[in-house]
Order: sequence, then C-alpha cells, then structure tokens
Amino acid sequence: MWYQLDPTNAHVAYVLVGTISLVFSLLSFVLRQQFYIGEAIFGTIFGCIIGPHALDWFNPSKWTSNVDELTFELSRLILVIQLFATGAELPPRYMLDHARSLNLVLFGAMVYGWLILSLIVWAVFHSIGLKFSDSLLVGATFVATDPVLAAAIVGKSKFAQRIRADVRNLIQAESGANDGLAFPFVTLSINLIINRPDNVHAGTIIKDWILLGILYQCALGVVLGVTLGWVGRKSYVMARANQWMDNESSLVFYVALSLIITGLASVLGCDDLLASFAAGCTFSWKGQLDFDLQPTTDEDADFESLKFSSIMDLLLNTAYFVYFGSIIPWPQFTPYAWKLVVLGIAFLLLARIPALLMLQYLAPDIRNWKDALFIGHFGPRGVGSIFCCLLAKHLLETRSHNVEEHETLLNVLWPVTTFIVVISVLVHGFSICCFTVYNKTIKVHITRQPTPITLETQTIPEEGTSIARRRMSKLRVTQPAVDDPSFPKHAYVSRSKVTLMNHKGDVLNEFEVKDSSVDCSSKLVAFREGNQIVIEDGGREMKRYDLEDLS
Repeated sequence: MWYQLDPTNAHVAYVLVGTISLVFSLLSFVLRQQFYIGEAIFGTIFGCIIGPHALDWFNPSKWTSNVDELTFELSRLILVIQLFATGAELPPRYMLDHARSLNLVLFGAMVYGWLILSLIVWAVFHSIGLKFSDSLLVGATFVATDPVLAAAIVGKSKFAQRIRADVRNLIQAESGANDGLAFPFVTLSINLIINRPDNVHAGTIIKDWILLGILYQCALGVVLGVTLGWVGRKSYVMARANQWMDNESSLVFYVALSLIITGLASVLGCDDLLASFAAGCTFSWKGQLDFDLQPTTDEDADFESLKFSSIMDLLLNTAYFVYFGSIIPWPQFTPYAWKLVVLGIAFLLLARIPALLMLQYLAPDIRNWKDALFIGHFGPRGVGSIFCCLLAKHLLETRSHNVEEHETLLNVLWPVTTFIVVISVLVHGFSICCFTVYNKTIKVHITRQPTPITLETQTIPEEGTSIARRRMSKLRVTQPAVDDPSFPKHAYVSRSKVTLMNHKGDVLNEFEVKDSSVDCSSKLVAFREGNQIVIEDGGREMKRYDLEDLS
C-alpha cells in the first residue's frame, strides 16, 4: 500500500544536510557573532548524532563499498575551493612582501611539528609494534593546518576585527600554503617505509624525493597554479571590462577555475592543493577581485554586496563536516584510549606553540610573545589532515610490495588522525568563545576600578564656531596593514561625543557617547571600552577600533 514511500540513502542525506544548513543559516548571526561558533563544529556534532553510531540516519558506508575514496575526493573538492579563496583574499603581493615571516612560520612550525609529534607517536605506540619510520608517516598527517577552521579566526567576524591585520594575514597565508606543502612530508615518509627494509641507500631515497616530491610535485604545482591564476585574472578582468560577463556567470567562474586547476594538476601528477593556493595568490596579486553579487536596485543600495566565496564556503563546509561527523570511527578509539588522550594533550601543547615562541625573535610580523602564543595555538587540523591520511593509505597500499607488513600502521593511521581532528575541531572551535567570555569578564572588572587619566589632551573647535573650544582625549587608532584613507587615524573622546578623524585631520564620523541619558535604541552611539572604541547601532555592536599609546 505504501510502496511509494521508498526513500533512498541519497534522499535522506539531502534532507539532513539541508536541515542542518537551514538551521545554521537561521542562527548564523547568533552563533558566529555572539558565540563565535562556526559551521565546522556545528556540522560535526550534528553528523555524530545522525551517524551510524547513534541514530544511523546518515551512513556513508551504505552508499559505497569504498568510503575512503569518497572521503578522499570530497576532501580534495573542499580544499581546492577553500585554498583558492584563501589565496585570493590575501592582500596584494602578500607572499612577496611578507616572505620572511611566512617562510619562518611555515617551515619552522611544519618541520618542528612533524618531528615532535612523530617522536611522541612513536613513544606512545611503539609498544604495539609501530616503527619510528611509521610514526613519521602518522606525524606527516598533522603537518597541515586547516584553512576551513582557520576561517573562524581570519573571517569577517567581530572577533577577527580585534586581531591585528598582519597576524590575521599570517594565519591565513600559513593555513593556505602548508596544505600543499604537506605532500613532501608524506612522500618522504612513504619512501622511508617502503625502501629502507630493502636496504636502498639513503642518498637514493633523498634524491628521488627531491626530484619527484619537491621539484615535480610542488614546484610544477606552483608554476601551474601561477599560470592558471594569471590567465584567470586576465580573462576575468577583460570579460568584466567589456561587459561580456554578468553577475551570475561571474559566480560560476570562482568554482570553475578551482576545478580546472585541481583537474589539470591531478592529471599531471603534481600538487593540486599547492597549485590552487598559488592560483588564488596570483589572482589577487595586483588587487583583490571579489566575486560579489552586487545590489541591482536602488532599494538594495544600502546593503553590503554578497560574497559568493563566503556563501560557497558555508554550504560546502557545513555539508563536509556533517559527513565527517558520521564517519568518525568511535569503536576504533577504544583499543588506544589512553594513548590517544596523551597524544591529544601533546598535540595541543607541543605541536606549534614552542616553535612559534622561539620564532618570535626572527619573524617581523610576530611582535611579542602574545602574538606567538596566539598564532601557535590557532593551528587547527581538519580537512587537510583527513586528505593527507587517506593519501598516505593509498600510497602505502599501492606502492608497497607486501602490504601485510604494514598492518599495524594501517590500523593506527585512520583512528589517530581522526581523533586529532576531533580534538582540534572541539578545542579550536570553542577557543574563541572561551577567549571572548574571559576577555569581557576582565574588561568589566577593570572598568569598575578608578584609574587616573594619563592621556594627552587636545582642544579642537566645535563644528560651526571658531571661538568655542572643548577639551577632548586624543587617542591613536591602530592602522590596518594596507593604507586606507577612510580608516580613522585618531579618535577624540569627550564626555558627550566621540569624533573619528583621518590622517589629514578631516572628520570621518561623529557619535554621541553612550550613557544613561542617550536613547541607544534608535541611533548610532559610541563609547570607549578598555583599549577600544566601540560603535553601536540600536544597541547592537557594529564596529570596534583598537587604540595605541595608552600607557
């Protein structure tokens, strides 16, 4: 009688992914701007609930006999689109102008993290037969930080606005570059595992690794990415200048170029992740070209243009982390329970923070130990680690002449990598929320204490008069990395008004100071909170400006 009710796995998946995307969209402002929780942690928790180990509504193992291949290609798709967007959103010529800081953080943190985590993996798992060369491969899966999770820090949220532009850009550039640069660590580890038992000379292994892993895969990948990025930019600019492309088609360009890059790179056997990031950097080398959906009517003129990259990232990332939550191998964690806990703690404390604390004296963009600690902590592992893990399994199974010899490594590789990703999603996903709550608590405590005013005072004329003058506190506003004439240089604060002025002395904005006598429900007001100027509209925070020279 009810034969028409025959839902397939795909139908159920559509409903579930659509539901979680819809719920997150409805609550996105609250989750992102007030609780600072991104789609990754939200999707992962939902995926765990509907996955095979709970409700069993979303089970990828029922879709295909090769879940690893499906996960591998989904991870590749997410990464190439995200990496292109990451490179395209960097400031012009960033990779060249900040090469010293980026290279120190990039290679210093990667090599240190690889070696220290590999050593800890070997120390914890050698009792079950894991060799040190095997642990190098496991450690190689943790080398790459994740651009998807890092977007929660460098994205356009209120929290991101409180971070200096050079720190944000450094985190963004590192998360984009090191996904592709994880390839050499994986291939070197594979070469050691496969060739050393056959007594292949170490020089031969290193030579093959340099020629294939470094020069062919990475260097050719960069050349291919730069070439396609340059051609893509020229084509896009020419088409828009001659009005050959409408807004809708320009949105397709974003995804199409990413797919072309990964397709060609995969066909040639080079590093498609590095090629995608290089293409994105080249695309924005002479200035960013945003894939915007511009307002088309006068009624919409006051609304901010929609960033298509952000829309695509939200949709794809939510779907992917729902999928990831459903494939987490919870039963495989049980045999290694205490080992995984020890490794997880070591990962959070030792994987990056010590290296960044040492590099703070050499990297110009890291000004003090607070910057080093912040950058060191926010090195989340996610899609890139999953991709490297499945790549390592594929290379090991296809290149080894005796796969049975590596049974222990194959049994350990997947649960260890996924456990670290789960830890990273949870800890880094909630770090911003905890940091913000703590920071607000400290500020509230400080503002209740009477403090002497030690600021330089200036007098500026009231608007419309040349005689009347009033005393105001002159505060210097922290400037962005890129000169912006519309950005305020100084903030003048009196008892009744906050005035923002540019470097020429022109008044940019003027607000009433928020206090009990001002109706804050219907207009813009401003007030000073600690070392920041806060702008509110109808009781909702709209903007923050960091202040300098407050000592």
